[in-house]
Order: sequence, then structure tokens, then C-alpha cells
Amino acid sequence: MPIAQIPPQYRPGFLKIRKLSGSDFDALLQTLQKSPTPAGLASVVSYVCEGVGGISKDDVEDILRALYSLYAFQSDEEAPRKTLVAELARAMQGLGEQSLPDSERAEFERRMNSLLSLPTLETSSKIDSLKLEYPNTYVDSRILTDIRPVFSKPDQEPVGFVVSHTLKVEYHKSTEHKEFYVTLDSDELKSMKEVLERAELKAASVKKLFKTASLSELS
Repeated sequence: MPIAQIPPQYRPGFLKIRKLSGSDFDALLQTLQKSPTPAGLASVVSYVCEGVGGISKDDVEDILRALYSLYAFQSDEEAPRKTLVAELARAMQGLGEQSLPDSERAEFERRMNSLLSLPTLETSSKIDSLKLEYPNTYVDSRILTDIRPVFSKPDQEPVGFVVSHTLKVEYHKSTEHKEFYVTLDSDELKSMKEVLERAELKAASVKKLFKTASLSELS
């Protein structure tokens, strides 16, 4: 399936690749080429930011997200890289005011061909794809603690209080950012802590098993 249009969430990354100065692009490419181990998006962003001073963290993240999407598309379609890059350039020329001028097309294609020939980045994109191949993915969480007085009668002093906790969970569903709330009492909070601790123990056990097979954790 050819690239008819670029999804809105990836356009900023491709536009930033196009607009990078020559020196910043070279620094980005050289840093990605030296990346020692395949890792997830957050780790690669941190590595690039340490090696490239002229590009902001937000810009690096936008660029890598766009590249990861293209690596995934390339893997699914099994299209030759040059064909894929040519289709991307044509799609970039249909972005209205942000369209890629004919005079910049050759340079943009050269940059994309270079960025799509990095084995480490290809593996990193697969790591993130596997992490996100679920209906909902975790983003952040927070626990809010409330103390509520208990009254025997409205016109009298409280006879005591109850403590409750509200767990707020933020997550992504496809491209949507969502959240939900769950109320917990102290026993339920303790139970949740035990569940998380058991998960950590299981993860450590599985990691130990795979390391005996000389496999590295890619995160």
C-alpha cells in the first residue's frame, strides 16, 4: 500500500527532519549510528540528546516517533527503501503550506534514506511496537488520599474519620489520551502493593532465566 498521506501525529517529525541544519542532521545521524544497543524510544531519545546539543528533546522525540512509524511501515509492506522514501516525499509535497518544495526533495530523500538504513534503530522501533501492541497502554498514575469525618448527627462533632485513596490512571487508547479513577481503602491499597511486588519478583525471575540463554533485555 503506497503512502497516500502522512498521519497528523507523525508530520511534525518529518517536517523537523527536513528543516534541520546540515550540521544538526549530521550530528543526529552520527549519534544514531553509534547507538550501542537497541532500546526503546525513551532510552534512544536520552542517548541522542546527550550526543546532539543543537536539537531539543521534544524535537528528537518527534523525529524518532516519525522514524519508528516508517520503520514499522517498511517492515509490514516489505517495500524497497528507495520506493518508500519516494512515496513519503510525494506525500510531503501535498501538505499545503508546509509542502516540500521540489528544490528540497532530493536532499530530503537523501536524509530519509540515511535514517532508514540503521539496523539498531530498526530493532528499537520493533521494541516499541511490541510494547504498544495492546488495546491500552499505561502513561502515568497518581494516588490522592482523602480524610472524611464521620458524624453521628449533623449538629454534633464528628465521632471519627475514614481514610480513602483515589487511584488515578492515565493511559493511551490508540491515539486517545484517557484516564479513570478507582477508590481504595487501606487494605485494598496494601493488596495492590503486594500485587506489584509479586509482579516485580516474576519479572526478575523471567529476566534471570533469559539471561542464562545469553539473551539481553531490550527496554
